[in-house]
Amino acid sequence: MGTFSIWHWIIVLVFIGVPVTAIAFANGHKTLSRLPYFWRTLGVWAANLGLWFVADGLPDTASDQTMAATILVFCIVALILGVLETLWSVHRIQEIGGSKWWSLLLWVPAVNLIYIAFLIFYPGQATVEPSGEDAAMV
Repeated sequence: MGTFSIWHWIIVLVFIGVPVTAIAFANGHKTLSRLPYFWRTLGVWAANLGLWFVADGLPDTASDQTMAATILVFCIVALILGVLETLWSVHRIQEIGGSKWWSLLLWVPAVNLIYIAFLIFYPGQATVEPSGEDAAMV
């Protein structure tokens, strides 16, 4: 099938190393409720859709260097958006009470859509509001 070139290693590092690193260094005590997670996810999808429209609008006569630079910028922006979505899903899954490593499912095609829907619709753990004398102490 051929040799495993440097480009293969770069792809492996990006699609495995980046999300694993983001999840490993995510704040273990921060949580995110359903509505803020929904709006942030919607914003990431809107930004990705915007990138797609910009890329589709590029002229066909653009030079190879221009196209390569554009593709590189778009890949970097998409990777940053993916890392942000991963960090937000870590905070959301911690609100639900699951392990932060479940956020790796975001990087699996088709499964990620089911996982995002689960994070949006599954209710978080109920937090008990202090009342009476306990509220005065807070």
